[in-house]
Amino acid sequence: MSVETGLADVVTLQRRRQARISVHDEESFFLDTLSEYKWARDAAGLAPTTMDGLIKPVIEVCEFYGTVP
Repeated sequence: MSVETGLADVVTLQRRRQARISVHDEESFFLDTLSEYKWARDAAGLAPTTMDGLIKPVIEVCEFYGTVP
């Protein structure tokens, strides 16, 4: 029995819509993602200083440039 590797065929069953995302939605998603990441690292047992060291640089860069990644 041979197994093929590669991409699968995809069939779209619905019409495509243009995604409209506001700046507020982007920021909200970014903050939710950071919160979930911090929660996961806390559950894994990382020290609070380690978690702050991982997240603080990301927030500082985003604030400096006034955008989200």
